[in-house]
Amino acid sequence: MDRRTFFVTMALSALAPGVVHAQTRAPAGPPANAQTPEQIVRWIYAEAVKRDSSGGQNGGTIFGGAKGPIRRLFSTAFLREWDAAQARIKKSGDMGLDFDPVSNSQDPAIGRVTYTVESTSADKSTVGATFGSLHEPKAKPQTIRYDFVREGGAWKIDNIRGNVENDSWSMRELMKEWK
Repeated sequence: MDRRTFFVTMALSALAPGVVHAQTRAPAGPPANAQTPEQIVRWIYAEAVKRDSSGGQNGGTIFGGAKGPIRRLFSTAFLREWDAAQARIKKSGDMGLDFDPVSNSQDPAIGRVTYTVESTSADKSTVGATFGSLHEPKAKPQTIRYDFVREGGAWKIDNIRGNVENDSWSMRELMKEWK
């Protein structure tokens, strides 16, 4: 998906949830057998690297507005912040999410992905997805971290974190900035 298509998709998703072009329609959700945090992150990247009708990767289309399948994967607290941020964006016309957090880019080109369970306990887990770029094979690999909490007997994403150069970002922190 090129940058323009990504921005249009994200804008449409914020302004009119459910009005998303067919080529960027979000998948239904992870299979029932995706029960562990690592399996959920593997599903996210399996969907992200699929090609759309223009030949680009789907990237973060799993965010798909108010009805995106990733909503079922978010914790209650994260969803509350996400929905509040989306309401502020709709009211102000702000851009909000201006990049794809799954690929940490505006033009997804995810190369080979490896997964690491960085920490785990009975009620919390962090899984890192490390990948290179298809466009820049010699670029330093990057890692996106998914923080999970156990909620209602299932693992839920409670935050997504990454880095751009030496600056780290967190979806929770970014959502607070959306006006």
